[in-house]
Amino acid sequence: MVHLATKVMAADAREQNRRMLDGVLSWGLPVVYASSTVVHWQRQNEYSASRIEDEKRVRESGLPYLIVRPCAPYGPRHPEHQPAHKESFHTLARMCRSLPAVPVMGDGNYRRQPVHVDDFNGAILRLLRADIWGREFDAGGPEAMSLRAIIAALGGRRVLPIPRPILRVAGPFGGLSRDVLSTFDTDDVVDPRPLAVASGLDPRAFDPGVLANV
Repeated sequence: MVHLATKVMAADAREQNRRMLDGVLSWGLPVVYASSTVVHWQRQNEYSASRIEDEKRVRESGLPYLIVRPCAPYGPRHPEHQPAHKESFHTLARMCRSLPAVPVMGDGNYRRQPVHVDDFNGAILRLLRADIWGREFDAGGPEAMSLRAIIAALGGRRVLPIPRPILRVAGPFGGLSRDVLSTFDTDDVVDPRPLAVASGLDPRAFDPGVLANV
């Protein structure tokens, strides 16, 4: 059972995520749980707490499991997927193309390590073929990039720093919850080498070209 679904910004996201995992575990099958690198953040929010809770339940389920945590996943839009919330990288790519300045929280120097969805999915498939279970991996690209650098790579002309208090008020009107904004300027940096060694797949460098048509 491959569990990729999660609620991020719904008011009852934590409860919905708990119920989804109830359904996954009820099958009694080996579980691949796609978590998130937010579980490592020093500052936690409701979303990260939900992921930490789910990981604990997977470990204690008694079932064979594999936990893989993507860091800032990105890639082309899936033609059959209609997400209920705005996809982060797709939204950012559109802003970089359409706005004279991209608004960012604070200085924009906090870092992400974007992983391409094909590398994330491909690594999981390789782990399954190798029959690797009971392991946990972080999935990230080969280099950490500041949000400013990511915006520049996506064609953004400049950034517009916005103080955290203002974004906390205006964020919900732009589709970002206060819970997400509370930790948005946290560094999200991982070590991709253990996953690369176990799967035999080296993650590609950030490729903004795959977001050209979203």
